[in-house]
Amino acid sequence: MTDPSTPQMPEAPETPDLPDLPGAAEPAAAPDASFASDNVAGVAPEILESLARIGGGTALPYGDDPVTARLADVVRAEFGARAEVLPVFNGTGANVVALQALLPRWGAAICARQAHINTDEGAAPERLGSLKLLPRPTADGKLTVDDVDAERRATGFVHAAQPLAVSLTESTEVGTVYTPAEIAAVAERAHAAGMGVHLDGARLANAAAALGVGLGELTAAGVDVVSLGGTKNGAMAAEAVVVIDPDRVAGVDYIRKYSMQLASKQRYVSAQLLELFGTDLWRRNAERANAQAARLGRRLAEIDGIRLSRPTEVNAVFPEIDAAILAELRRRYLVHTWDAAADGTPVARLMCSFDTRDEQIDELVETARRASAAPGAAELTPSVGWSRDDSRPSGFRDGRRRRTSGAALPSRPRRASGAVPHRSGRASACAHAPRGAGRGDPRAVAPGSLRRRAARRGARSRDDARPSLAESPGPRRPSIPQPARRRLRARP
Repeated sequence: MTDPSTPQMPEAPETPDLPDLPGAAEPAAAPDASFASDNVAGVAPEILESLARIGGGTALPYGDDPVTARLADVVRAEFGARAEVLPVFNGTGANVVALQALLPRWGAAICARQAHINTDEGAAPERLGSLKLLPRPTADGKLTVDDVDAERRATGFVHAAQPLAVSLTESTEVGTVYTPAEIAAVAERAHAAGMGVHLDGARLANAAAALGVGLGELTAAGVDVVSLGGTKNGAMAAEAVVVIDPDRVAGVDYIRKYSMQLASKQRYVSAQLLELFGTDLWRRNAERANAQAARLGRRLAEIDGIRLSRPTEVNAVFPEIDAAILAELRRRYLVHTWDAAADGTPVARLMCSFDTRDEQIDELVETARRASAAPGAAELTPSVGWSRDDSRPSGFRDGRRRRTSGAALPSRPRRASGAVPHRSGRASACAHAPRGAGRGDPRAVAPGSLRRRAARRGARSRDDARPSLAESPGPRRPSIPQPARRRLRARP
C-alpha cells in the first residue's frame, strides 16, 4: 500500500548476480538489514551520474581541481562568506579533524553522553586526536547551557583538562533535533566562556528538512566548525569539515593531512558533495527518509505490544517492542536494541533512508502484526541482546548499564556485606565474607589479610583460612592467578 503523501523514488535497480567461486559453499541467509541503519542504503543515482560526468581526464590533485573550487563556492553561499570546506572520507575523520583544529593540547570537549564521538568512534578522538571528552548525561541527547556551566567550573584548575569546546550533534543519536534557538543559546554561553562550538552534522540534512530551514540557518547561530555529512544521505563516501569561523579554527589543512583524510584525487569526493549540496538533492533525500520513518512509526504504533518511546522527528524510530514481537522480528530482520524502557521493555532503533520503499515498511509491519497476534507470544521473555552496532549489551541508558525485563545483564557481583572497608571508603575488592559476619569474625577479613595473619600466628594454613565457596553468599569475582598477579604488580 503506497502513501500518496510520501515523496516517491524510482525503483532501485536489481543487484547483478555475481559469479560463484569454484568450490564455494552456499552462504547462510543473512537477516534483512533494511532498517538497521541509514548506512545500508545504496548511492543516489544522481551521485553516480555526477561521478560518471567527471570520468577520466586529468586534474590537479589534493583539492586544487575545478570541482573542489565549485564546491567551495557552494559552501560559502550556504554557510557564510568566510566558510572553508575540506572534503574528507568519513564522519569519524571529520569529527577528529574538526575537534583537533578547535582545541589546544590541554583542551577538552563537552558532549552528550550519547554522542557519536563518545560512544561509536572507537575512541578515535582520544586515540588519534589526543582529545579529552567530557560527556554529560542527557535525557534527549541534547546539551543545554546548564551542561556548559557545570563543566566550565574546571576552568583554570591546573589538575583538570580545560573545557574549551562544546560538541553538539544534529540530529542527535536518539532522533531529537536542536532548534536554531537552542543551538544559539548553547553557543552564546560557550563563546562567553571562551569555548569553541563544533557541530557533528552527520544527519544535519535530516534535521534541516524536519525543521524546514536551510543548513546555514542551523549553523549561523554560533557554530564555528561543522562535520557535514553526505554518506548517510545518498553519497558513496563523502563528508566534509566546514570551517565557519577561521579565527577560532586554525591549522585544519595540516591536521587533515596528518590525520590521513586528504584524498589525492579529491575531485571525486568533491563531486559527490557538489551534487548533493549544490542542488536540492540533500533536501529531497532527507525529506523522503524522514517521511518514511514517520510512516513506519505510525504503522507500528497501531500494533498491540508496540509503543513509540518518543516522537519521530527525523529518520529514526525508537519503538518499545514486547519481547515476543521483537524475537519474531529478529528471525527476519537485523534489529538493534538501543535502550530499555522503565519497565524493562526493549527499545529498538529502526532507521529509514532516502531509498526505503513502501513495500519494505509494509512487510516489516505485517511481520510485527502477525507476531503480536500469535498465541502464547507473551510467554517469551527478552534475552540479552546487543545494542546499536552490536557493540554493547542491551539495557544501556545514557551510557549506564540497566536491567532489562526477564533477563539480568552481565554485571559485577555485589560485594558481601561483611567486607572490610578499604581506606578509601570502598569495600575491599577481594573480600568474600558471608553475609552477617562481624568485623571480629575471621571470615570478614579480606583473603590476603587473613593469609598474612595466619602466617604470623601459625594458627592456620593458607587454604584453611580462605572462606569457602559454600560460605560465600553469591558469585565470586574471578581472581588473577598468583604468578600473573605478581607480574602485573611488577610492571611500572
